[in-house]
Amino acid sequence: IIFLFSLLAAFTPEPSTSNSESVCPSDVKPCTCVEESMEYYYITCKDFDSIAQVKSALSAFGTQIPDLTIKHDTAVITEDMLDGICINRLKLKLPQISDIDNLLTNQEECLQLLSFTKGHIAEFPIDALIPIKNLSILIISHNQITELKQPISRLGLSKLILEDNRIFRIHSEAIPHSLTYLNLNNNRLRSLNSSLLHLTNLTQLFLSDNAIVNLNNELSGLINLYKLSIGGNNIVSLKDSLKNLLKM
Repeated sequence: IIFLFSLLAAFTPEPSTSNSESVCPSDVKPCTCVEESMEYYYITCKDFDSIAQVKSALSAFGTQIPDLTIKHDTAVITEDMLDGICINRLKLKLPQISDIDNLLTNQEECLQLLSFTKGHIAEFPIDALIPIKNLSILIISHNQITELKQPISRLGLSKLILEDNRIFRIHSEAIPHSLTYLNLNNNRLRSLNSSLLHLTNLTQLFLSDNAIVNLNNELSGLINLYKLSIGGNNIVSLKDSLKNLLKM
């Protein structure tokens, strides 16, 4: 019996301590990879010397990347940066970005969330965004956008964050009807000009730190709104504006 147990022990494999099942490669410098599950992981690239280094690092992940963040103070992204890679959630913090016209040409079937922060985008990049079929969350904050025009309504977004821009005008029905969340904090709005009345799906609205004086009946159509932020404005009376917001 002792001999039998010794024999079994000799052929019993030791528990594996290797990282062979990890979806994160062992060395992806200058990027880092954080694994949430076998299907989902986060990649962050910063402190690199050139975009070529980032592109080389990303090649280790194959053709599908769930979540990618790129941060750099001076880097300029090349048009072929994302070639051959399908990214679901892309977050760019690149002060040198002023337009994205050719950056997303290979992401039409991939992107669900797109974020550009602390850049120099002055005009809403509608032409680059319309082909992206599954985009539901868009963040363009800390940029220089001045107005929102009607074609934006063609985007099927559920969440739009445009805080910390220079927006002073919203054209009638420019905001997508599908929105449930809208953040326009810290812009230069003085009036909404009935631009939000059609947003019957909206549940959260942020208008703080603008220059709004009077809302009148501007919010009366927001029948599903339950969260509203309007501090830091010059509003005289809210009585008429809030009387129809029964969910708040």
